[in-house]
Amino acid sequence: MNSKIILVDGISKVTIIKRKGQRSIRISVSGAVVKVTQPSWLPFSAGEKFVSSRIAWIKEHIKLDYIYHDNQQIGITHTLKLAKGAKLARRITEHTLLIRYPHTVEPSSIIVQEYIIASVQKVLRKQAEAYLPERTMQLADMFDFEYSTVKVRTLTRRWGSCNSKKEITFNLRLMELDALHIDYVILHELTHTLHMNHGSDFWQHMERVIPNAKKIAKSVRHLQV
Repeated sequence: MNSKIILVDGISKVTIIKRKGQRSIRISVSGAVVKVTQPSWLPFSAGEKFVSSRIAWIKEHIKLDYIYHDNQQIGITHTLKLAKGAKLARRITEHTLLIRYPHTVEPSSIIVQEYIIASVQKVLRKQAEAYLPERTMQLADMFDFEYSTVKVRTLTRRWGSCNSKKEITFNLRLMELDALHIDYVILHELTHTLHMNHGSDFWQHMERVIPNAKKIAKSVRHLQV
């Protein structure tokens, strides 16, 4: 499959894909992802021209999962600051994520928001790698758990996991939750070092280490991963 990525002002990335057997140019928008498919025999310039003719339609249908704004809290230690500048740039300090964006675009535009999203991921990873292993050790010592390792990754469907080797993995976005929910997820995975399922023994143990565990579990399930 032959493809090309183009950058479009106000939209950011558009992927143009050539497909054998396709007879016409088609465009699709899913969230913030824009794709164009076209017959394999057409030059990419045809797809680019098609995108240019549909800019207004794309902007109407494109959706961001999250809009970041000035002075927004990022994780447990940082605040997002937005300021105009010559080009897209970021600066991460001990407590601030500073994003500069060009005068020609709005901070709510796709291109700026995508840049902020990537920058936030860096900040959350830095926070998670500094906080989660230490907090896991503290809670394990407090409640007599034993585990092998703690890793931080980008997970798409869960806040954390624990395998039979007692290796614990946490989603870096866990840092977006409050202290109670972070501790709940940590204790949840630590309890899996003793009980690998969600049976009655698991929940009895959870209730001993964190009161109202099932009630907290319900609220965690309603939080978007």
